[in-house]
Amino acid sequence: MADTPASRALATTDRSQIEQAKLDEITDRLNALMQGAALDLAYAVGQLIIRELYGGSLVTWSEQGTRRPSYRQLCARTDLLLSPTALCRAVGVYALCERHGGRMSWPHLSISHLHEVLALQPSEQDRLLQLAEADRWTVARLRSEIRDRRRKKRKGRPSILKTARAVQAFVKAGAEVLYDPKKVSRLDQETLDELSRTIAILRRELDLMSQALLHVRT
Repeated sequence: MADTPASRALATTDRSQIEQAKLDEITDRLNALMQGAALDLAYAVGQLIIRELYGGSLVTWSEQGTRRPSYRQLCARTDLLLSPTALCRAVGVYALCERHGGRMSWPHLSISHLHEVLALQPSEQDRLLQLAEADRWTVARLRSEIRDRRRKKRKGRPSILKTARAVQAFVKAGAEVLYDPKKVSRLDQETLDELSRTIAILRRELDLMSQALLHVRT
């Protein structure tokens, strides 16, 4: 081919395309390395915590979780480089991997994928991770699927569940006042009488509900 401005421009374009493809490949490989390193780190951290603070038992972790005094003391240390959130996520990742036979259970998923499902129930985790692995979902796609499923669940919830949560909110708000003698002393007599009547009604109705549920379950 003659050495003309056009041929030189074409050669430059070819080299640019080759370099871009090479950079794309390098970027993908580096990202994979970083993701693998992050997953290895989280797995190792979670493994260490479970082994040293929970006697190697994931069952104990599921029962006590972050309430365990030794775990709380570890999180409170100012010389620890990991935040409490990072520690909790690491244990969650370790537990999730162990439940499926090890950290290589999803070779095409990153630690970010695993983080997305940590708050879900085990059966939901399994289903979504299997889909994400099989179809090579991005983290954004997995997050979108989780959001859509939560939205559908909220729409399908019966009104009685909303009522139950409203009662829980009422009890919590009342507890913040009634458990504090100083706050109670500032309430007027009319408010105290109304609260007493409400508590009596709740006690009676909740007893009836408990009996009904016990009858259904037995």
